[in-house]
This record gives sequence, structure tokens and C-alpha cells, in this order.
Amino acid sequence: METHNTSSPTEFVLLGLLHHTRAHTFVLAIILLALVTAMSGNSLLLILIQVDSSLHTPMYFFLSQLAFMDICQTLIEVPKMSPGNPISPAGCGAQIFLTLTMGGAECLLLAVMAYDRYVAICKPLQYPVLLSRRVCLGLAAGVWVGAAADALNHSVYTMHLPYCGSKYIDQFTCEIQSLLKLSCSDTSQYETVLYVTVIVLLLIPSSITLASYARILSMVLRMKSTKGQQKALNLPPLSC
Repeated sequence: METHNTSSPTEFVLLGLLHHTRAHTFVLAIILLALVTAMSGNSLLLILIQVDSSLHTPMYFFLSQLAFMDICQTLIEVPKMSPGNPISPAGCGAQIFLTLTMGGAECLLLAVMAYDRYVAICKPLQYPVLLSRRVCLGLAAGVWVGAAADALNHSVYTMHLPYCGSKYIDQFTCEIQSLLKLSCSDTSQYETVLYVTVIVLLLIPSSITLASYARILSMVLRMKSTKGQQKALNLPPLSC
């Protein structure tokens, strides 16, 4: 995939999601309510996990990472929902990078959380070793670095494409697909690479998640005691 050195527009304009009509005012109110609820809930969760020592476990550590990702994702996308928002190419690239990083990190983190539950239920005696504090930090770092590396590759390549068409983006946020429509170069090869990357990024974490819960379900079903099955499914989070 060859990049081009053609000059880019000085700014893009996001057409936004909301316009100044009565219907869109109602939608805005719903979005703001959802925003306040999400931000409050995730912020409260982060504070509780931080101050309550009984929640200093691998499961809640990963849950705090997920809450932080949700907060970041909300702050990245919501401020640009109103129409006619100008954004610089650098700002557009940064928005693409951050959005892809948070989305990819969430996919990977959900797989890690499923693995955590698998070890807690199926290998409780090995849990302190397999998910020690060092391992948890390493897994979290791997999630962030892996997602950021993939996002950096796509955001840099996208912003180096030549744009000679309209500067208006028919979205409320910068998206790769929307920018590719504005490029005056052939992006078909890159689009194929992009779709393959998305499929792989979804397939691997999904496979790990399904495999983890399949093993959990298999182990629970093999238990002869109903009480034992309930105990396994209601297993509290274990400390590092």
C-alpha cells in the first residue's frame, strides 16, 4: 500500500448527528441523559474499586479498565455531535486513533476478563499464580499496547492519503470509512486490509471468550451436585 504526499485540506467539517429541530432536541436530551448516566456510573465504579480494598482483585481491576475505556470513548465522540464542527487533519487523525484504540482495547479486555473467570472457576488453586498482580498488569498493558499499535497504523495511513474532494464528513466523528470516500486515490486494497484487520480483531477475542465460557459450562455440567454447580457459578472474585 503506497502512501501519497499530496497536500491535505486545512480542515474537515463534521456534519454532525444533531440539527436544530424539535425532534433532534429530543434526541439530544436522551443522549445527554445517557451521557450523564454512563459517566456517573463508570466514575463511581472507578472510585469504589479504588477505595475499597476488598475489590482489589483481578476481576475488578479489569472491570476498572473497562470503565475507564467507556469514559474515554464517551468523551471522544459526544462533543462533536452538533452540526458544522470544523476539525483539523491532526485532530481528525487523533480522534481516529483514540476511537480505534478504545474499541480494540475493549474487545481484547473482554477476552481477558473471560479468561479470568475461566481460571477462577476451573483452576481455583492455580488462580493466585496464573493471575497474580504482575500477570494482571502485563495483560492490561498488552491490551493497551496491542490496540494502540493497530490504531496508530490505520490512523497514520489514513491521514496520509490525498484528499481532493469535499472536506465535509457526513458523520459526527472522524471515521476511516468516511475519509476514504473523500480520498482521490484508489483505496480498494487498503479497504480489504482494513476489513481483514477488523475481522481478526473481533474473531480472536470472541474465540477466547466463547472457549472460556464453554469450558466453564462444561465443568459445571459435569458436577453431580446442584449445590456445587450453584457454588461454582456464584464464585466470588479471588484476590491476587
